[in-house]
Amino acid sequence: MRKLRYKTLFEELNAARGAGQFLKALKRLQLTRVLLLDDFLMTPATADDLANLLEIIEDRAQIGPLILTTQYPPSAWHALMPDPTIADAICDRLIHTSTIFTLKGDSQRKQNTKE
Repeated sequence: MRKLRYKTLFEELNAARGAGQFLKALKRLQLTRVLLLDDFLMTPATADDLANLLEIIEDRAQIGPLILTTQYPPSAWHALMPDPTIADAICDRLIHTSTIFTLKGDSQRKQNTKE
């Protein structure tokens, strides 16, 4: 399993593109058995970043699980993406094929500091 923060994913892909290693970086993500993206949509992403994410989502559908953690409900995702067409594609692929767990209660961090 590989865990990446949402923002870090784009930083790594952009750095790989600049170094001429973009396809190699995508291949590494393809070879990851389980990919966990933490803090999904917590920071703004460009349309190009989201186009890359769409490619990863497409690949993951054939390869293995993609796990997302986020503070936003799926109903808010579309509005948080700058390109409505890419947002449609991403939301369609993620929301309609996913199992969604909504956690309730206090933050674990908050609980841990009380103890």
